[in-house]
Amino acid sequence: MKRIAVVSLGSKVGDIHSGNRNFGPFFHELSQFGYVEGQSLSVERYSGEGRIEHYIELAHDVVSTVPI
Repeated sequence: MKRIAVVSLGSKVGDIHSGNRNFGPFFHELSQFGYVEGQSLSVERYSGEGRIEHYIELAHDVVSTVPI
């Protein structure tokens, strides 16, 4: 199973899904290549929720989940 991180600086984590008008096309394109969440793809969602002061912390959180 492949694993990706989707990072949004403004959207809430709960809004990062295939039914969202901003993220739907991204998830659709992934499915065209055979990557379907829960089947062949694990999606980790992160959000800065528009708070610029937390972007460095957000980036650290994303990178710290990468297995060594």
